[in-house]
Amino acid sequence: MLDHEAVHARAYAAALDQFIKGRGGDLQRGMAALKETSAPSPDLAKARWEEGLRMLLLEAKRQLMVDFGLANQHVDDAATLAALEDACGGKIRQLEQHGSRLRH
Repeated sequence: MLDHEAVHARAYAAALDQFIKGRGGDLQRGMAALKETSAPSPDLAKARWEEGLRMLLLEAKRQLMVDFGLANQHVDDAATLAALEDACGGKIRQLEQHGSRLRH
């Protein structure tokens, strides 16, 4: 189980590195565009900046979560999950089945 968790950690780290390399420029360009947006008052400028930044970060988070989901799917293919369920003499499968019955 710990080895599988380590594979997940490496996949997430790789996804994060790729995200930063591939989309970091998008965030920089978005912030530059926000800074160039005119406003009739300093208070409105600040509010627009904060809202724009919030939207940029929400979109970045959404994209990163998609990337993490894809990394997770790659690590947790059907064969790997089946092998994990059979680990510890099938105890994990039993725990999952027991937990599933408790949730329903």
